Order: sequence, then C-alpha cells, then structure tokens
Amino acid sequence: MSRIARVMAGLVVLSVAFVAPVSADTTGGPTNIDYARGADAAGNYVELYRDNLGGRVQLLLSTTTHEDIACPDGSPGALDIHYYGTGVPTTYAFGRRQSDAAASGYVRGTEETSNTCDGSQSIVTVTHQVAISVVGSRPRTTTRTRRKDVNPDGTTTTVTYLSTEVPASGELVIDAQTSSADGAIGHVEVTNRTR
Repeated sequence: MSRIARVMAGLVVLSVAFVAPVSADTTGGPTNIDYARGADAAGNYVELYRDNLGGRVQLLLSTTTHEDIACPDGSPGALDIHYYGTGVPTTYAFGRRQSDAAASGYVRGTEETSNTCDGSQSIVTVTHQVAISVVGSRPRTTTRTRRKDVNPDGTTTTVTYLSTEVPASGELVIDAQTSSADGAIGHVEVTNRTR
C-alpha cells in the first residue's frame, strides 16, 4: 500500500484571503472582520471569514496531499494533490470576544493532481461538505498600531490598526470525516480619520 502524508497549506492561503484585504484597506477605507481557522493533524485547513462592513461571509478549505506510488517501470514516484475551495456557509456563528466560532456548508474549488512518474497534470472541480467548530482560550494577543499620512491637499489621515486573537481548538468535519483541530479566532479593525 502507498503511504499518504498530508501537509498544511493554509498559512499561505490565509495570507491571501485575510492579510491582503486588511493591508489594502489601511489606505482605502475602514475594515472590520472576524475570522476563525483550524487545521488537523492530516493537514486539512478550514477558515471562516466575516466582513462586518461589507457583509461578505466565506468558508474556505485548503489541503495538500503527497502520495508515494510505484511508477510502471518500478521506480518510485509520487502524486501531489492540491485543493483549494470556497463557499458561503449555510450556518455560522461567532461568540462574544472570540469565545467560540462555528460554521458549516459546501465549498467548491479546484483539485490539481501532478504525477511525477510521467509528468502529467490534471485539474478537476470538486465540492466538499465542510464544518468547523472551535472554542477560544487564553492568552489573548492584542496588536495596535497607528500612523499618520500627509495627503497632497495638506490634510492628515490617521490610520489605526487593531487586532485581537486567541488560540482555539475543536473539530473539523470534511465529507462526514471528523478530526480534532487547532487554530485561532480573531478580530481585526482598521479605521481612517482625515483632518
């Protein structure tokens, strides 16, 4: 039998789905978001994201799978399978002050498989049923920064960034398969004031 090992690719996804919008809005407008994320020992990564100003809510699943296989000529090979999917959760909730968070729904995305034996690649669209349920704990980490930008018209814009995050643990459910997960629950606000 082949050995299957999964590794987490969620941190890269998080930097795109979460950090990028925040940094972009530090000059373009206010930001107010809640998020919860969790990863299990197999490397499945799930994130719940809510934009409290724009009203957007998103559920995300990311996995990377590496499977060792035997090539037709007997040499060792591998299948590398990458999946990334998003969707709007059917149900979701955030507790007060990052106490807990939960969501469930379907995500749709692309699964790309690379075969090192023959160099082939395939891409298919796959839908997964996903749920996340995590409970926050201590310590709480708070980050606050403030900067002032002088505008061409002589006015000054003060940009304030505030984030709070707590470690969290709970469960992930992916296509009826339940696993324990560790992650975080957090809140980010960016405000701009021009005078």
